[in-house]
Amino acid sequence: MYTAAQLADSGAAGDYLFHATGSGGTLAGLVAGKKLLGSSLQIVSVAVGEKGADYLPKLLTLSSGTLANLGLSVPVTAADIDVDHDFYPPGYEIPNAAATAAIRLLAETEGILLDPVYTGKAFAGLLRHIADGRIRRGSRVVFLHSGGTPALFAEKAIVGEIG
Repeated sequence: MYTAAQLADSGAAGDYLFHATGSGGTLAGLVAGKKLLGSSLQIVSVAVGEKGADYLPKLLTLSSGTLANLGLSVPVTAADIDVDHDFYPPGYEIPNAAATAAIRLLAETEGILLDPVYTGKAFAGLLRHIADGRIRRGSRVVFLHSGGTPALFAEKAIVGEIG
């Protein structure tokens, strides 16, 4: 919720927010923050592992529960949850070609390092959404870099030999 409030307070609130989702805690907090602030921000979560049938109900419970703990009765529905499942294969903690390309692109053009488990897959999702036209031209897009960069250096196929 802090991230949603920070974006709103800065006046830099975007149209879209992309991030990686694993267990769902970050996504649930972002959705709760969006609902609390009445934001129109579209949150797009890129799954980094396979999600079972219990994932959506779990997210709804976490988001609603967070708001309830604040004394608020704000409905959270499936329409508030947008998870892209196209980028987790071949599996959790296993890099894929799209993530590797996204990691290299951002490192070469912006000097920002992503990891192959979470943020690389999420940024690959963002790039695909842009390429497919799912993000309107001129939109303000926020990418939530949630860390994990040290994992990048364990992947020789991506960074080569270091040292």
